[in-house]
Amino acid sequence: MNSISRRREAQIIAGITLLALYAMFCEYLPPLRMMHVGGDIQGYHWPLLNYAFQSLQDGQFPWWDPWIYCGISFAGNIQAQLFYPPTWVMFAAVWFRKGITAMALHAFLLFHYWILINGAYWWFRAGRNLPIASSLLGAFTFGITGYMINDIQHLGVMCALAWFPYALWAVDKQRTWGVALCGALMILCGYPATFISCAIAIVAYAAVIHIRFVWRAIAALTLSLVLAGIQLAPTLELAKLRPAEPVYLYGIRFDWLQHYFLRAVIPGTDIYLYLGAAVPLALALLLWRRPERRTLAGAAALIAAGLLFLNNPFEIVNRAGFFAPKLFDVMQHWNFHAPVQAGAALLVAAAWGPLAAARPTWVFLLIPLFLAEQYIYGIRLDTYRRKPGNEDNFFKDDARLKRKGIVGMNPEMAARLMAEPWYRVAPDMGPLPTDFRHYRMSAAQGFDPFLSAAYKAEVEQYTQFRSNREFEFPVSNEAMLKAFAIRYYISSESGPHYKELISLPYFRKLEPVGPYYHVFEYTNAEPAVRLANGQVNIEHWTPSNRRYRVQSATGGDLILIEQNLPGWRAYIDGTGTPITTYSKAFQKLAVPAGAHEVRLEYRPVSVWYGSTVTVLGIGVLMLLVRKRT
Repeated sequence: MNSISRRREAQIIAGITLLALYAMFCEYLPPLRMMHVGGDIQGYHWPLLNYAFQSLQDGQFPWWDPWIYCGISFAGNIQAQLFYPPTWVMFAAVWFRKGITAMALHAFLLFHYWILINGAYWWFRAGRNLPIASSLLGAFTFGITGYMINDIQHLGVMCALAWFPYALWAVDKQRTWGVALCGALMILCGYPATFISCAIAIVAYAAVIHIRFVWRAIAALTLSLVLAGIQLAPTLELAKLRPAEPVYLYGIRFDWLQHYFLRAVIPGTDIYLYLGAAVPLALALLLWRRPERRTLAGAAALIAAGLLFLNNPFEIVNRAGFFAPKLFDVMQHWNFHAPVQAGAALLVAAAWGPLAAARPTWVFLLIPLFLAEQYIYGIRLDTYRRKPGNEDNFFKDDARLKRKGIVGMNPEMAARLMAEPWYRVAPDMGPLPTDFRHYRMSAAQGFDPFLSAAYKAEVEQYTQFRSNREFEFPVSNEAMLKAFAIRYYISSESGPHYKELISLPYFRKLEPVGPYYHVFEYTNAEPAVRLANGQVNIEHWTPSNRRYRVQSATGGDLILIEQNLPGWRAYIDGTGTPITTYSKAFQKLAVPAGAHEVRLEYRPVSVWYGSTVTVLGIGVLMLLVRKRT
């Protein structure tokens, strides 16, 4: 195999890695479809992508997300991956379906694992000139062990990490444009913390591989920010409105870090860290024959960079954060497992290199054993992310795929709730507020890192948050129900507020009831658009565009229970009018006496500014590519 052409080698490796991934995840894929990935990918990422996809199918660009927190910017939500090119490839692939299925999401996720493993292979093979067998073993150590496989629930993290080995390969080849392009893709994947941890590792790796390339690597990573401007501009605009929420804190305790090595090499001790038997055997092989010194230095630099930020000795990370405090609103210590795993994979590929060069067949025969071991001690033991059942079969009649009903709810009742987005819904036992993106039902609750400080203050006038992003509606608080335009309350016979809802005179239970969910109507509800001394008729309503016909003898303030975020514009009879803030977080505009047409649209100018920056960045990138060729 060492004598074949690189093109043929690429085809063979692509096929081998694809078959290996299918074997590892066959329970998630056709024809078995026995398992699905749980956690954030199911409850958070799926509704985001499905809402974007179905909006585009309806001929609307998803600028605004009206379904949670009384409205929030969708264009500014970086985790929606709205400007990430592979997202649009997935949309094109399933365009004629009714929605993004769980199977499509699994395929999208595993496609990125395949990209990651192939990228790691070529980093070792072409970047470090290592043998085929050891490069393949190192690539599997990188892609389907430890942190990489057990953080599978975070779609943005795994999509970003898919481009990490390509950036390291670009450092080996001193390709500035390659580092910049990979960095931009990592940002657009929707998890900036992963880009930051990988960027630190890339600079550390460049410092020991090509010291003169360090400043070019830093410049390339800066260019990545420019290339991702179309997403970063609206995201930064939205992030400024968030409350301070430092999550990095103090890293991992040193006594825990002392056992990091043992957890990484002993099976069954920690599936989140276990890197497989290839790692301790690689350390033993180093005693037999040492590989090229610079390669070992590169592996050490990656591991050291990761462990430094994992342990945070003397709180040096926090001290550095004095100059960029917002950084700690997105960073967590576990983001730095990735550089450690990249360094360990490079160590495996290098240490096994001499044996692979002398006895390649032996190493090839060992690879399936290592994969089987990782399946047993990694994938099979991960009960948190590995969930039984076929989600697409479970939701086959659900509105998330543009069917008529919601699982557990009467179809007629579900249609009624979805038909009135200017009234809001409050659940106590489900569906999850994030699932309302699937169902196009407006909610005041939610779960999103872009919860604004103003909205949090609005809520805290009536009740306290039970977590940093979640709160409940006390059904006895009529002032809060009216303030947030709540009309429908979803509960069940086992729900915490069910008995109270039955007893309160201003709630009535609607018929017909579903097999699980019961819907109650708040009889004193007020819509999300109000004019105290007049009438409001809703003529047109879409997430990003609204048109109302108002009639008032004296004029007054038109109140909109919608978050007042940058990007909203209002027009009265075609003439622009300012939007001011009502209470702490909502919208208000002055309407003169008489009959008028009021139109509102959401178009954040930050997207256009960011687009201009991205276009300039693409121009610079093309110049770098042309100069290189």
